[in-house]
Amino acid sequence: MARRNISFLGKTSEEDWVKLLSQSRALVFPGEEDFGMVMVEANACGRPVIAFARGGALEVVVPELNGLLFKEATASSLIAAVHRFESLEARFMPLRIRETSLIFDYDRFQSEITSCLDEKLREHGAISDLQRYVERRMTI
Repeated sequence: MARRNISFLGKTSEEDWVKLLSQSRALVFPGEEDFGMVMVEANACGRPVIAFARGGALEVVVPELNGLLFKEATASSLIAAVHRFESLEARFMPLRIRETSLIFDYDRFQSEITSCLDEKLREHGAISDLQRYVERRMTI
């Protein structure tokens, strides 16, 4: 049923996945997902995303910067978004798209979650209890 410019690859290695994303014109993401790691991975490869405007896509896609959103889960809405992408494709800058993915970087997440927990523990006076617990565990 698919046209000749569409391939169904099945399971691929991580190396092949990154290569495929990096060589693509865009990632089409017509589903709804809570977060959408696939969209972030495409952006990390410098590729724009054409996504259904629900769920995680609303957190990841910045219209006309790192992708486009379409509002209805219909073929005509998706087709219109693809046509819009084709008319804007030259404006998408791979390095700028990659930069948008860095807000989801693991090191940033780890640093921010640690700072947040630290702050909350201090607010509630629990830091001294936690410190005593850690010190006790380290001496065992």
